[in-house]
Amino acid sequence: MTVYRKFIKCGLIISISLPILFSCRDFSFTSYVRGESIASVGDSELYYEDFKSIFVPGLTAEDSVKLMRAYVDNWVKNQIKARFAEEHYDGGLADIEKMVEDYRNSLLIFKYENEYVHNRLDTSVTRAEIDDYYIKNRTDFILPNPLLKAVAVRIPNGFRQESAIRELARSSRADNLQDIVDIAIKNDLDYIQHREWTDYGEIISFLPRLSQQQYHEIQNKTGFYEFSEGGYRFMLAVNDILPEGGIMPVNMASASIRNIILNRRSADLLKHFEDSLYNSAMKRGDIYIKRDPVADSVYNLE
Repeated sequence: MTVYRKFIKCGLIISISLPILFSCRDFSFTSYVRGESIASVGDSELYYEDFKSIFVPGLTAEDSVKLMRAYVDNWVKNQIKARFAEEHYDGGLADIEKMVEDYRNSLLIFKYENEYVHNRLDTSVTRAEIDDYYIKNRTDFILPNPLLKAVAVRIPNGFRQESAIRELARSSRADNLQDIVDIAIKNDLDYIQHREWTDYGEIISFLPRLSQQQYHEIQNKTGFYEFSEGGYRFMLAVNDILPEGGIMPVNMASASIRNIILNRRSADLLKHFEDSLYNSAMKRGDIYIKRDPVADSVYNLE
């Protein structure tokens, strides 16, 4: 099916040609003639190659048609507005062209620098490098929240092993706490187990709503806690605590430290690249700076 529409607006001839072939499941441009424009506004042409990336696998024929028509209509409207603005903008085009040039240069530099770093950056970071950075910058890793090691389980009131779980939770022995987890798994009970340091908020989210005093106690005191809500009992055993304002363990900081080290390497690579370009340009005599703009004298930095 091919749809043609022609309009005359603002002195422009707008032509849209949408060759479409439908299949029972997916939409495709198999009837599209390569090189044929889909739409035009004046001397501007829109080709399928310009927007084929908007189509993703799995789109239905109907959704694909809607997506294409929306894209083409938006392109046409933008072309019309741009041409009208160019003819009627009182500020002139010099400032627009300067902005376009600045943006082009910035985008080109950004793209090339990314490619330059990608091809040259050493992404291997050793444990020794991480530990060294951590030791020298420990105060950069202050905990915003307490960290806990804990086990908690939710049991229905009257659960036959309630007393056994309570006694196990009162103990700080690792094997007893593992017994709680084993009972929970065997009886399909909700539980959490954090042998490694875990944010206080993640553990609290498992529990019912508590008073401020109870929240304060949990984040500052190890031991056994028990709460009840809606026919359930919550038993919590807090084994260890790192308080708010303390130093984050190195294992938790490792990912951030690795990124910091890689970002520094990237910055060093780009600085070396920039300096190399600058020095080469100076040696070739490509760089000139006006010493005194009023006197209009130009000298070679070399």
